[in-house]
Amino acid sequence: MALEQRLSLKMSQRLVMTPGLQQAIRLLQLSKLELAEEISQEMVENPVLEEHDEIDARSEAASDAGLTQEGSEVEEGQSNETESDSWDEVEVDLLFRDAFESGGTAPNMHEQRELPSLENTAAVQEDLQDHLIWQLSMQFHDTKSVHVGKVIIWNLDDDGYLEATDEELLQALEELAAEDAGWAASGPYTQSDIERVRRRISRFDPVGVAARTLEECLLIQLEHLGLADSLAADLIREHLPLLRVHKMKEIADKLGCDEEQARELAEIVRGLNPKPGASCGAQRRMHVVPDVIVAKVDGEYVVMLNDDGLPRLKLSRVYKHLYEQYKAAGRGENPEGHDKKTKNYVRDKFRSAVWFMKSLEQRQNTIFRVAESIVKHQQGFLDSGVQALKPLVLRDVAEDVEMHESTVSRVVTNKYMHTPQGLFEMKFFFHSGLAGGDGSVSSVAVKEKIKQLIEGESPKKPLSDAAIVKMLKAQDVKIARRTVAKYRDELGIPASTLRKRT
Repeated sequence: MALEQRLSLKMSQRLVMTPGLQQAIRLLQLSKLELAEEISQEMVENPVLEEHDEIDARSEAASDAGLTQEGSEVEEGQSNETESDSWDEVEVDLLFRDAFESGGTAPNMHEQRELPSLENTAAVQEDLQDHLIWQLSMQFHDTKSVHVGKVIIWNLDDDGYLEATDEELLQALEELAAEDAGWAASGPYTQSDIERVRRRISRFDPVGVAARTLEECLLIQLEHLGLADSLAADLIREHLPLLRVHKMKEIADKLGCDEEQARELAEIVRGLNPKPGASCGAQRRMHVVPDVIVAKVDGEYVVMLNDDGLPRLKLSRVYKHLYEQYKAAGRGENPEGHDKKTKNYVRDKFRSAVWFMKSLEQRQNTIFRVAESIVKHQQGFLDSGVQALKPLVLRDVAEDVEMHESTVSRVVTNKYMHTPQGLFEMKFFFHSGLAGGDGSVSSVAVKEKIKQLIEGESPKKPLSDAAIVKMLKAQDVKIARRTVAKYRDELGIPASTLRKRT
């Protein structure tokens, strides 16, 4: 079969992402802090954009009204123009008019509102590595020990345990020495150096970090409490598996004490921290600023956007006057002194600025509509807490606000809502449901019920998963035993045999 080239016409439909749509989607999925950075960056790159100043708002309003009237006159007289290099003034004026008249983007619909207290936002938590390296610099004054200590700290997991072996640590030190003359000068490094520095770090705050096993971590904490030679230390060294299953009688027999003393020793061990690194935070976290605030006003829940910290934008008056001059030049009133490149630059920057401002406004309106829908569906939670949380999926909100599910997903990602029940990520309100007496109940509400049932159980006769199923059934919640076991594991609650205390 011979190959040949042909020209043919074909009609097809495609969905093309315009730059404006791409920008709107990108802004929608940004968090509040990321959005503030994006606005600041856009103001740097586009000289047409300026931060709106409330003090000058009234004086600008009068001149903006005059500009709007002039823009209307231009639209009426522009229809007969046939110049190929026109300003497309009908389109431009229609876009600019709203921006000139509004005085700024994203007007605050609720100026008078009570913001959540600082205690209700997440606090900054120091990084575990930074915390330990700071102590390292205080405890050691020789460069060699500091270098060894840094490599040890860099290899701790989120719970504070040292995962790397001595051989792996030595290899890391050798690689760093090969790359950096300062590290090479403090060498050579040995396993004894690693063990010496590791034991010192394990006594840092929090006590027990850099341990290799749970037993070592707990024994270091006992040593810090002055109980290194106590029966509690013997319990950790030899009988920790018995403690996990609460075999108090066997522990008492092996330690040569009575059951009451064995329980006291067990309480000492349970008071230790098996994950010392977790208390300091594995990653640095910043203040969580809510994007939406929900408050109860006159018996009804009101949704308010939190615009604090976001610059309000306006179009530069300097470039606005330059725009007017170029419009006059385009009509032939001032044909000289205005080059085409400068004219196109001002026009493109104006259009870019307006697109950005419109995208911001659309973002805020979309978040507001989705938040209103969530509040409408979850009023029971706002009144009574987690137990009244209803099942909710993205499709429910998407149909309510007439948007696509993917848009709703972008809205609730990295967005936070402050409610009378506390601060929650907007994703929190979306959960699957289980069959219940009133039709369905949220899986989060079921987990809360399971947690409360276990908290109220007798330590000597803990509730089995089958017993929990029966108790939930009495509350009109239909659930399988394996689902109870799954939810219990997700809550970090051990099985009934491990919760039993004799």
